[in-house]
Amino acid sequence: MKLNIKSKILIYTFLTLVFVFTLLYVLLYLNIFSDSNIISVKFNIRFLIISLLIIIFSLSITWFIISSYFKRLKKTSSVLEAMAIGFVSKIKNLNTNKDDEISKINKSINTINFNLDKTSQFIKEISAGNFDFEYKALTSDDSIGNSLVKMKQSFLEAKEIEKKRKENDERQNWATIGNAKFSEIIREHSDNIEELAYEIISDLVNYIGANQGGLFIINEDEKGGKIIELTASYAYGRRKMLEKKIPWGTGLVGRCILEKETIFMTKIPQNYLKITSGLGEERPATLLIVPLIFHEKVYGVVELASFKEIDKYKIDFTEQISESIASAISMVKINVRTAELLRETKIKSEQTASQEEEIRQNIEEMQSATDELNIENLNISNKLNALNSVAYTAVFNKNGRIKDISPGFLKLLKKEKEDIINNFQGSFSSEPQNEEAFKNFWRQLRRGKTMESLQVIKIGDELIKLFSTYIPIENSDGKIEEVVSFAIKQ
Repeated sequence: MKLNIKSKILIYTFLTLVFVFTLLYVLLYLNIFSDSNIISVKFNIRFLIISLLIIIFSLSITWFIISSYFKRLKKTSSVLEAMAIGFVSKIKNLNTNKDDEISKINKSINTINFNLDKTSQFIKEISAGNFDFEYKALTSDDSIGNSLVKMKQSFLEAKEIEKKRKENDERQNWATIGNAKFSEIIREHSDNIEELAYEIISDLVNYIGANQGGLFIINEDEKGGKIIELTASYAYGRRKMLEKKIPWGTGLVGRCILEKETIFMTKIPQNYLKITSGLGEERPATLLIVPLIFHEKVYGVVELASFKEIDKYKIDFTEQISESIASAISMVKINVRTAELLRETKIKSEQTASQEEEIRQNIEEMQSATDELNIENLNISNKLNALNSVAYTAVFNKNGRIKDISPGFLKLLKKEKEDIINNFQGSFSSEPQNEEAFKNFWRQLRRGKTMESLQVIKIGDELIKLFSTYIPIENSDGKIEEVVSFAIKQ
């Protein structure tokens, strides 16, 4: 059974006292049984001296034992005091080579010191930004250790958040500068679509760190159909003069236009595209094709190729400025078309001015002809009035039905106009009509032959003979349109 320090001190003291009292008892016993007084006196003096020496010796041993324990406790106490105020440099390892409570305490203190050193070193490394320093909690109940581990994790998360924030700020700033850059390019090249395309594709290739690029624009071919043309291309710091036309809807470019969606590929089809450099021709690692859309209409695509992968934020930037590029292409096309229209309008204006003079002369000639025609019409009208005064006129369609009749004729017949219109020729004759003769008569008129007839009309009790001449009238196509009859009394 192991004894604690208090028990050992009590045992050492008890044994010392037992030893002292045993010696005193022995000496006293010898003195009691001695007969000589001289011996007795000498013995008493000697006994006293020996007793004192024994007591001093015993107390010395006891003091030595106790002081050794207190000395060890003092060292332990000084280390604890240093630990209490955080004076790490004064903390030293304590002796643990004895099998007692102090050694156990020292062993625990040494362990605490080791952990404090490790914790202190961990905090220094974390403060210096070294988050790779290894540190683990002693147990699941080690609140300080677990808190430090959580603190490290929090620092790592905060560092990662700060890193992402800085990256986002840098990328946002990069995109803002890029937008301003390409807006300036668009403003400076608003009258030439080829120069606009080259400036855009060359700056875009360099700005996103690609190796080659092309800008395709949708145009019309000679037959009015749609065709995709490579308007500008750029690679390795030089302008590439290529002529490339893609049929509508074919290839990756055609698919991008039809689907109106960005195409990003890390596996390029065999023989689709190669980048020429000083080392020869190599196939790119990534390919980006972005449609140029403005107001739901596709004006073309931007194609970018790179030996390394294009970052997501650069793809987003290309998509972001694609609308501005499409708008610029649309505006340039409108400006070019407007200029062409202005030229055509100027030419037409000059032609119109020449034609106006010709038209004015024609109008004057037509006016003169109209005046003559009016005079002629007036003469004809007078002649017709004169003819109507001596003859009775009627107008028939080509089938023999009455379309119009002169007032004098109506007066002679004593009829109203509505009673006569749309009746067949001869319907007011008093003689019976021969149907076959009627058909043959009008058949001859439709062939353009002038016909004559004699009719007897009964008006009241009076019979009147009318001699009529029927004249076919042709239209502008030379076809018989109507027949005019002139009748006179016999």
